[in-house]
Amino acid sequence: MLVKWIRCGVEPELTRSFSLSQTAWSRLRAIDGFRGQIGGWDASTGTEACILGFWSGRRSYGVFMEDLHDDIASRTGQEATYRSIDVSLYDVLMEIPSLETGVDSRWKNGEILSPSLDGQAGDPRMQFSSRVVRVGELELKPGRREHFLECQSRIWNPGMGDAPGMHGGFLGRAVEGDDRYLVVSFWESEAAHRAYVGERLPGLRDRSEIDLSVASSRGWIILREDSWTVLPEV
Repeated sequence: MLVKWIRCGVEPELTRSFSLSQTAWSRLRAIDGFRGQIGGWDASTGTEACILGFWSGRRSYGVFMEDLHDDIASRTGQEATYRSIDVSLYDVLMEIPSLETGVDSRWKNGEILSPSLDGQAGDPRMQFSSRVVRVGELELKPGRREHFLECQSRIWNPGMGDAPGMHGGFLGRAVEGDDRYLVVSFWESEAAHRAYVGERLPGLRDRSEIDLSVASSRGWIILREDSWTVLPEV
């Protein structure tokens, strides 16, 4: 699974125009290898659009970019609605379980054993209907990859997975730059995520000793826009 993480800076007076143009990406649903798209506005600013696109792999995404992307983009007219854009790609390494989906992953003998987000193990429609998406970008310190992945599987995954209102998630590693990671989790509501942050997050941070592994991080709370969600044709 390949994840495309997109952030667009939008002037306040153009947020409605951006949102309308975003709905034109519904044409993605019929493209081979497309697995879904979800997005919304960053809660802290209200003017940064955050979008996650899911593809079966690098090959299908590459074909799309070469053959169809520019045509769809030009028809949306979206380029005129944002002042900046940042795009990065991540390979999914493991899924974060939840009580609702039953998805699970393990790190064993240097290898990640994980099902796929393509519906074989937990319907992505549940995650795509979540009201809130938490995204974190992390850059690791040198030599800390194995410890970080072990803690993600052994401590963070089960610790997050049984939190009330958590609908699953995943960990991805940057296609360019092995020490950059994306952690995404789907939540029923802002209240559910706030409860997790207040009640569970401090303990998980202490147990995982995350500061020993992470050099830098930043995060987003995305309030999902229903009209931006695109599911693949069945």
